[in-house]
Amino acid sequence: MDDKARQTAIGTMIVICLVLVLPAACVLVAVRASSDSTVLMDVRPALPGYTCSLLFFVVPGAALSCWFFRYSDPDRRRVFWISLALLVPIGIVLDLGFGPRFFTWPNSHATLGWTVPAVGGRVPVEEIVFFVSGFGFLLLTYVWSSEYWLAEYRATPADVAPLARAPRRVRRLRVAMLLLTLACLAAAVLYKKFASSTPAGFPGYLTYVMVVAILPPVYCFPRVCHVINWQAFSFTQLAMVLICLLWEVTLAAPLQWWAFQPDMMTGIYISAWSNLPIEEPFVWLASPFTVIVTYETVRLYQRKPRHSVMSIPVTGEPPSLVSEKARAHES
Repeated sequence: MDDKARQTAIGTMIVICLVLVLPAACVLVAVRASSDSTVLMDVRPALPGYTCSLLFFVVPGAALSCWFFRYSDPDRRRVFWISLALLVPIGIVLDLGFGPRFFTWPNSHATLGWTVPAVGGRVPVEEIVFFVSGFGFLLLTYVWSSEYWLAEYRATPADVAPLARAPRRVRRLRVAMLLLTLACLAAAVLYKKFASSTPAGFPGYLTYVMVVAILPPVYCFPRVCHVINWQAFSFTQLAMVLICLLWEVTLAAPLQWWAFQPDMMTGIYISAWSNLPIEEPFVWLASPFTVIVTYETVRLYQRKPRHSVMSIPVTGEPPSLVSEKARAHES
C-alpha cells in the first residue's frame, strides 16, 4: 500500500467513526433531556428521544449517499432504486397493516406526536421514517463496502459459473432452505402454544417477518450466493447489530420508546435486555440478509448479457479512468 492509499484508508476510518459517533452523541443528549418523561408523563421534553435516534440511520445514510450518487452509473442507481422500492413496502405494510397489533408506544414523549392511520389504530410517523432510512442505510452500506472498502473480495464471473452449470443443485438447495425456514416457523408456533408463559395468541410478528421478509430472499439466495461479497455482508451485519445494541437494547427498551404485544410474540424474552422478545435480535440478523439478497437478485436480472465493468471506483478515481483501465485490462 502506497502513502496515498494509506492516507485515503485512514481518512475513511475517521469518517466512519464520525458518522457513527456524532448521531450517538446527539441521541444521548436527547435521552438526557427526555429521560424524566417516563416518570413525569405530563412534561414534554424539547428533544424527543425516538425521533432523534433516527439519526443512527439518517446520518450514515446521507454520507454514503454523497459517495454513491457521485460515483455510481445509471445502471447501478436503477438497481438501487428498484431494490429500495421492493424493501420499503415490507416495513410500511408491517406498520400500517399490523403495527398496532404487534407493537405499542408507551412513552408518548419520545416522539413528535405525529401519527398516521393504521389498521386497528395509529402509529408514530417515526416508524415510517425508520423503515425508509433503515433500508436505505443497509443498502448503501453494503454497496459502499462491496464496491470500495472491501472491493478486492467482489465476485468474478468465474465465481458465478458453478451455479450456472448446476441448476439441479440450485433447486435442491432452494427446497432445503425453504423447508428449513418453514420448520423454524412451525417450531415457534409449537413453542408459543405449549411451552411459553403466554400461550394465548399467535406469533404473528415472527410469522410476518418469516413469510414476507425471509422466504422470498431464501428462494432467491441459491442463485445469488456466489455473487455476494461476503466480507461486505459481514461488515453490514456488524454495523447493524452494533447500532441496534446501542439503539434498542440500551435506549429504546428501557425508556419504553416502543414495546411489544405479548400475545403476538413467540414468548421467549431476554431478561438482561429489558425483556426484549427474541424476535428483535432475529430481525437485526435477518435484515441485512433480506436487503443484500434482494439487491443482488435485482442486479443479476438487470445485468446486460455482455459482462460490463462497474463504474464505481475502488480507489476513489473518476469513473471514466476506472472504465479505461478495465477496458485495457480486458484487452
